[in-house]
Parts: sequence; structure tokens; C-alpha cells
Amino acid sequence: MQALDAEATWLAYRSDPLPGDLRIAGAPRLELEIATSGDHGHVTPTLLDMAPDGSTKAISRGFLNLRYREGLEAERPMPAGRFVRATATFSPQDHTVRAGHRIAVVVAGSNTVWAVPDQPPGTRYTLRHGGSRGSALVLPVAR
Repeated sequence: MQALDAEATWLAYRSDPLPGDLRIAGAPRLELEIATSGDHGHVTPTLLDMAPDGSTKAISRGFLNLRYREGLEAERPMPAGRFVRATATFSPQDHTVRAGHRIAVVVAGSNTVWAVPDQPPGTRYTLRHGGSRGSALVLPVAR
């Protein structure tokens, strides 16, 4: 995988180095507070295990068509420029991130390898961070 900061259209986040091993067992979720400049789009996050040398290994990938953020029963256009809650669910995994490694997540609007882009060029995405209404990565941790 490219360096996390290599692609200008990605949002990349990384944890501090882990003090101990952490076993992720199940389907991680990326709970988003997101706005787009248009009425539709995709979110294609990738969860990564980042070694101390900066190399990365993909743990899992997720996908969300924002028109179906409330379920597959009905399509709902995005309200352009307004924040909404949406959850991108990753494929279930059983992976141990070793002590000293970091957990990283890259959020992209499209990924031509995993999903056909559905937004016009120039579509902008905005994520809210932190606080009680911000975006969050939720990991199913086995103890």
C-alpha cells in the first residue's frame, strides 16, 4: 500500500503505538458524521496494521453507498452540505495487532479496485472529528 499521506484525496488516521497486543475479532465499524458536496457518493475505508517501520498491512476493507446509509430498503439522497450519521462496516476479521504497531484507517470516497466510483469528479467529503457527535472507529476486541 502507498504511504498514508501519499494520496491527496484520502483521509488517514493512525493511533499511537499500542502498549500491548490487540486482537480484533469480528466486523469493525466506522461510524461517520459526514457531509458531501453532492447528493450521493461512496465511502471506502481500509483498516491497517502499521508496523514501527511505517509499512502497512491491510486488515479489512469496508464500503458504504451513502444513498443507502439507512439500509437497503430505500434509497435516500444525501442532503448536500449537511452532516448526517452513517456507518461503514468492514469485513469481519480475526487479526492481532502486535505491541508497538499502530492501527490506521484510510477513508476514501471511492476505490476503483473495490467499488465503481459513483460520484462526479470534484465531489468533496467532510468528516466531523471528536466529541460526542464526531466520527469514530469501533473495533470488536477479543480479550
